[in-house]
Amino acid sequence: MPEAFDSQEPVLTIGLAAERTGVSVPTIRLYEMEGLLIPFRTPSGRRLYSYEDLRRIQCIRHLIHDEGLNLAGVRRLVALLPCWRLKPHNDETDGPMAECTAIQQEKEPCWIIRRREGKRTDEECRRCEVYRNALSCTQEMKTLYRELATCKPQDLQPGQQSGTSE
Repeated sequence: MPEAFDSQEPVLTIGLAAERTGVSVPTIRLYEMEGLLIPFRTPSGRRLYSYEDLRRIQCIRHLIHDEGLNLAGVRRLVALLPCWRLKPHNDETDGPMAECTAIQQEKEPCWIIRRREGKRTDEECRRCEVYRNALSCTQEMKTLYRELATCKPQDLQPGQQSGTSE
């Protein structure tokens, strides 16, 4: 009996990822440099991508080509996403919510900040619900981003909940 398909398993090289998404290899590397994509790395440093990564690449491409955002705009959009709405804040690993750098600023997504601060590894970020869903281009995420576009700054404070499931 075959094993169940795992969309998160890194099985594609960067060349195959480029071929399957219609995005060039240098552009995929640019998405990585911008922090929008975290590829799996083999011990030798080779990049591997999952089918979930392909959906992420396609979503970034959609935001740029169809919605008119540039890379800074995509990064800013995902930085505005209140991560505590997708995944509860953990005071033990992240420190008190009031002092959380990822919650206080709005220019970089939480996974970039957590990795830079040494609080998360690439693999931990790849498995994180916030990273996995922020650029999923699903209807649920589109609804959440629309809410962000119309809410007031005080509505973005930690602890505020909406109809989004966690």
